[in-house]
Amino acid sequence: SYLISIQDVLMLIMMIMAGIAFFVFPILIKYFLPKFIFGIQSMKILVFCTIFSALVYLPQQYCIVMNKRWYLVFAYAAFSLLYYLALNFLVNKNIFGFTSIDIVALARVALNFLFFLFLTFVAFRYLKNLGKFIRYVSRVALFITYYVVFMLFIDAKCINPAFSLLSELKILAFKLILFFIFMSPLIMVANKEAGLLKAVKDAYFKKEEAAKIDEYIPPDAL
Repeated sequence: SYLISIQDVLMLIMMIMAGIAFFVFPILIKYFLPKFIFGIQSMKILVFCTIFSALVYLPQQYCIVMNKRWYLVFAYAAFSLLYYLALNFLVNKNIFGFTSIDIVALARVALNFLFFLFLTFVAFRYLKNLGKFIRYVSRVALFITYYVVFMLFIDAKCINPAFSLLSELKILAFKLILFFIFMSPLIMVANKEAGLLKAVKDAYFKKEEAAKIDEYIPPDAL
């Protein structure tokens, strides 16, 4: 239960951060880094990759604590080999209109997802609760499917017909409002089961308390 709670908090925080980046970065690139405008689609794909990157961290630490480091070695070697073999086969192929950079980004998302599945399986197998592993992975898959669908829906429907910074910012504000409306069910579920809002609040106040303690430490004491 503790593992699932922490994973839920990490996943929701990364979803929020990734969603904001998904909508904000294209405008920043368009107006401040126009040379990289053709890489916006690949950037959007890689944004989703960060969600799985966050989910991998905790099971990875469990493997280290349980002295199962050889699982990590096997996972890194096997999935990296699979990743590069897939790239060797797929790159420079015209697949559904995706560029080579897009294919690399999609392969990275798939790699992180497989890594997450394997390490989470190892952690739950050690805890002798494979039934909970299946339920947890199914729930994560449902959450992410819902997240990706509504993100793509917002991005496809909220198209800016004008080409001015002011109109872009108005559309961005509307996208972010819709984003948080669609995110609210996930946030409520995570808050109910894992205490998401309480965890964020506690982390904030602990940071403030640490800052106050640092203020009272005289320089000579360091």
